[in-house]
Amino acid sequence: MNYKEFLQYIQKKVQERLGENTRVELHHIQKNNAISRDGLLILEEGRSLSPTIYLNTYYDAYRLGMSVPEILADILAGYKNNRVPEGKETDFYKDFSNVSGRIICKLINFEKNREFLKRVPYFSYLDLAAVCCYLLEDDTIGKGTIQVYRSHLELWEITEEELFECARENTARLLPWCFQSMEELFSEHQEQAILRDSTDFFPMYILSNRLKMFGAACILYDHILESVGEKLGESFYILPSSVHECIIVPDTIPFTREMLRNMVREINDTQVLPEEVLSGEVYHYDRVLHRLSV
Repeated sequence: MNYKEFLQYIQKKVQERLGENTRVELHHIQKNNAISRDGLLILEEGRSLSPTIYLNTYYDAYRLGMSVPEILADILAGYKNNRVPEGKETDFYKDFSNVSGRIICKLINFEKNREFLKRVPYFSYLDLAAVCCYLLEDDTIGKGTIQVYRSHLELWEITEEELFECARENTARLLPWCFQSMEELFSEHQEQAILRDSTDFFPMYILSNRLKMFGAACILYDHILESVGEKLGESFYILPSSVHECIIVPDTIPFTREMLRNMVREINDTQVLPEEVLSGEVYHYDRVLHRLSV
């Protein structure tokens, strides 16, 4: 089967397995950096929330030899394990007072998301854009985010300024920043070889937040950058390694800015999912002037 035939066949078979009380739909989903994915949306009667099961990787597995029955079994098992319990509804999202305490900021690439930015509140920052989302942390649903669109501002009867004031306060409170050396990170996780090798040449640090989710937004806060400068005792470069974290290196390293930029781009090309790439630039923070620049 070609890709289109595969999508339609999987949709048909999942629909047959789940029966007439469930509606199975194919959706083309636009993600960060204009990356698109195809997924199954499984809608049960009486439930307003449903997980999306992405099919792109299943087609790759199919081409490598995974059988259709195996794929169907895996999809159905995944749906069973991740289906949203009854009673979890979305009506709470209509009232700003219900969500105002969990609206946060995240940073995305401006140029790669021009079309997306037409539909959401944002402000420009360096070569990036800060947008807002609702931080979901639920014992039964799990962790995730819900994007805030311009239409939500009308629904909530608030301005962009009110939204971002709320988001900046919440981000600092709900997602406190964390700063650790690359060696500490290596001791916790098996990290990318390109970064491990680089630590032989100069000290490297990771700046993110407690959830390691959209942690690059830490660079929006001068008090965080000021604290990092105090810990290092000098100004520093920021390598935006993904939307979730940044790499910090002292600006006294024996590497040119172009060499660091090449490192960022190599990480983007080989170590980061396309939808999680933040930027190919390198930023510099002057701890004396309290200035962040490209």
